Amino acid sequence: MHPDTAERLLRATGASPLFVDDVLGDLEELRAQRQHTGRAGGRWWYGVQVVRALPYAQRDGLRGVGLSHLVDWGQKATAAWVLVGFSLLIAGGLCSGAWAALTPPAERPVIWFPSDLVMVGLLVGGALSYLLLGYVAAWMERDRPMMVTGVAALFGVMLHTLMAQDDLREFGSVALVVPLFVGCLITAGGVWRVARAPRVS
Repeated sequence: MHPDTAERLLRATGASPLFVDDVLGDLEELRAQRQHTGRAGGRWWYGVQVVRALPYAQRDGLRGVGLSHLVDWGQKATAAWVLVGFSLLIAGGLCSGAWAALTPPAERPVIWFPSDLVMVGLLVGGALSYLLLGYVAAWMERDRPMMVTGVAALFGVMLHTLMAQDDLREFGSVALVVPLFVGCLITAGGVWRVARAPRVS
């Protein structure tokens, strides 16, 4: 990760410039130490450290935040969920209609059992939809896009945790992997948006 992208990402949480400068300065110092001792200190390591600093940056960005900010972020996160959800429903309906139009009635199964290929496609499509959700949530907020993305990710974790109640009884805490994975995908979509957004001076 480039230092300019890292700065943009940390500032997208609303963290103070002093906090951002401290984090980036510490990372540059650590990278120099790692390179001096012969350990890898490349972009991958740097990017991981910046992502690890995001929760602390968000905590710093929450200082002085009022209820009106939280309500605004919640509305924008909800709008992102609705926008992406309706778009996926429309796309799914069009695909289903095209399949029904191109498949003769005699060849349509009475009960549809998806093949392994279709299941893989559904999983990949689901992962991409959560990345898109995080991207759209960050796109809706100019000043603190990672805060809106964080709220959208929290919605996703809560929703999937509620949906996994039966699985929790059967599989235990392993069932919480899916909600955490969903939250990570939504956050990654927000990071993607912030990294791609034009720099505002």
